[in-house]
Amino acid sequence: MLHNFLTQLRAAALLTAAGLLLASCGGSTIGPRPLASGNSLVLVTDRGSVQGTSGSGVRKFYAIPYAAPPVGALRFAPPALHAKFSGILNATVPGNVCPQPGSTAPLVQSEDCLNLNVTTPFPAGTGLPVMVWIHGGSFTGGAGVEYDPTQLVTVGNIIVVTINYRLGILGWLGASALDNGTGNTGNYGIEDQVAALGWVQRNIAQFGGNPGNVTVAGESAGAISVAQLLAVPKAAGLFGRAILESGPPAAPTNPVSLAETEVGPLVTSGLGCGGSNAQIVACLQNPSNTFQKILSVQATLPAFKIGPTIGADITSQPRTQLGKIPLLDGGNELEIATFLEGFNVALPTALIPGQSVTNTQYTNDLAVLYGSAQLAAGIAAEYPLTDYPDGFTAVSQVMTDYNVPLQVLTLCEDVTSWNVQAAAGAAPAYAYEFDDPNAPPIEPGLPRGPDHGSELVYLFPALQFGEPPLLPASEPIASAMQQYWTNFVRTGNPNGDGLPNWPAYTTPTSVLQLAPTIQTGLDVNQEHKCDFWNGLGLATSTARSPAWKGTARFYP
Repeated sequence: MLHNFLTQLRAAALLTAAGLLLASCGGSTIGPRPLASGNSLVLVTDRGSVQGTSGSGVRKFYAIPYAAPPVGALRFAPPALHAKFSGILNATVPGNVCPQPGSTAPLVQSEDCLNLNVTTPFPAGTGLPVMVWIHGGSFTGGAGVEYDPTQLVTVGNIIVVTINYRLGILGWLGASALDNGTGNTGNYGIEDQVAALGWVQRNIAQFGGNPGNVTVAGESAGAISVAQLLAVPKAAGLFGRAILESGPPAAPTNPVSLAETEVGPLVTSGLGCGGSNAQIVACLQNPSNTFQKILSVQATLPAFKIGPTIGADITSQPRTQLGKIPLLDGGNELEIATFLEGFNVALPTALIPGQSVTNTQYTNDLAVLYGSAQLAAGIAAEYPLTDYPDGFTAVSQVMTDYNVPLQVLTLCEDVTSWNVQAAAGAAPAYAYEFDDPNAPPIEPGLPRGPDHGSELVYLFPALQFGEPPLLPASEPIASAMQQYWTNFVRTGNPNGDGLPNWPAYTTPTSVLQLAPTIQTGLDVNQEHKCDFWNGLGLATSTARSPAWKGTARFYP
């Protein structure tokens, strides 16, 4: 879902765009060039000149291509260098977004979508810290331009780059047929992210940034992407710190073989592709298989089956790479509340905010979600229904603490990540739990609370999912988060003047609670009953309950 502010941006930017030329031609990389003034709205990149726009204390450059359009022979192939463009590229208006389900009006969906947006202070200095933001969307939706980083840029005096990457089948079809001799088997979305980080290394100094001080950050699927990048050899040296919101690196990444079993045959049969590997690839690249047709096939796939796979590019589980660089990592107190409605079609009793359920109904729902009546009884005893205002909140807490059907985005997995990173000699990890009961939900109909994605508007105040505005009581939390995040981008340490102290993670009481009273001291292991879940042996389970399979919503 794209946001209302884009309409105003487009209208205003068009006034400054008159007369600008967008063209492309072949050529070699531009050589060394002098750094531009921080007041300039026309800058020279290694592919050509770009013109941006300014206002509200920032300078913005939209839709700068960082790779060639992934069409024709470049569809289902690694990203390639973009051709040089002559004249001046109009970077004053938002560009195309990658193909995804639903409408993205006023922006256009196109496979020619590998672009990024740069926001700098205006005027800009030199050698500024850089944050590269990777959007969420369950690897099937979203766009970099959804996130207006003006507040982060002005508060922290940093540069923020937001990027697009290929989505859905076009970006994450794990299949051995796609091996082009390098061992790559379909993680084109992650390769796009690496290509965008490479563009930052080559060009960000022109915008006033320091290529040696880059933090990569993301939320949900974006945070999972950040975790994957820790395990991508080609990404080594492209960033020095990482921020992960609601996408713990402890969450497991599937092997290619699982994707081939569960997704590959559905895709190839749906698109009419068969034969040898070469024939399959040629069919996938055939223009007759339009992206609209690909999206229609994608809609038939079971939920949560599209995403990164372990292969030649992502060479290991991200959790094995923790401790190498500083990390800011955390999650939200009631992550799963955002999606619980999506499970209702599979549950004996629908879970509705504010509606009561009986203990029997509660336990029966848990039995469906966790695949065992015996297990459900134990969970219900550990999480008594009387401790919660309704069944909806109770199940939201249960599934947030350990969500065995999805095996992602759980607070106990966050704790696992933090414990690993706290090992002797590891780079510091700053762990947080977002727990503002007044947070506006991003799903209509939900009560206020710390649901999945609800922290985003605290960092990107212009972000709009149709949620109500922040309440005055939440403004101090938003201000503190913006300072913590940008301090970390600047120095690798989130602390600063006037902020409650945030220690590096060493014990479960080191986790910063982003609540009306910002503080540490709460034992998150006990709060989320991690010992209980680990004692059940579910942490390594790969079982999925067939009752909910394919019914749940995607993560944003």
